[in-house]
Amino acid sequence: MTIHALYTDFIKEELKRLEAYDATRPAGHVYEFHKHVARVARNMKLLALEMGLGEDRAETLYQAALLHDAGKRLLPVGIWDMHNKPDTATKNLRRQHTHKGVEIINDMFGQDTHDEFLDLVRDLALNHHEAMDGSGWLGRKGNQLSLEARMLCICDAFDGYSVWRPHYGNRDITPAGVIQRMAVEKAGQFDPDILKVFSKVKTCTPSKSLPPSLPLSR
Repeated sequence: MTIHALYTDFIKEELKRLEAYDATRPAGHVYEFHKHVARVARNMKLLALEMGLGEDRAETLYQAALLHDAGKRLLPVGIWDMHNKPDTATKNLRRQHTHKGVEIINDMFGQDTHDEFLDLVRDLALNHHEAMDGSGWLGRKGNQLSLEARMLCICDAFDGYSVWRPHYGNRDITPAGVIQRMAVEKAGQFDPDILKVFSKVKTCTPSKSLPPSLPLSR
């Protein structure tokens, strides 16, 4: 799919706005959102290629993934950079960025405007904090989540677990350590088949070394 120039210009502007939002956060914070979305988008493309989805689809997913956290810039800046693990209320407020991301798309292009790319962006923005077992923000699970959303859930979480934050302590944040945590400690949250492919992308770890797939509702 060829992405219209209007959308690529919009993506560039949103990345600038997210970078400007990052600049208002406290000095020394370790998790810059505009860099996070770039890393996640690259991993999304690599995963798509490894899954055999083709160059065109991989590029489309790359572009769409760049917008998955756009909604963060519409939330209070003080909710992100805390020394301690956030409490439930703060987590719930943070998760509102998924809805805010959809709002940004709808405000720009209209909520009744639909095409393949815009609907993909809306899907990824809204559903990238869902879980296969239904334990995510909106409670969607299994086949209620598109293939693309399940891919992004993995790419997004991997990056989040890979950047050290104060409450992580001595947690292993190497690629292999993060994949192991996602496969074992977070078992049930991620699509196990996609996670096995992703593990090869990031660690060259053979699928057989990971725990067997859980009998999740797909």
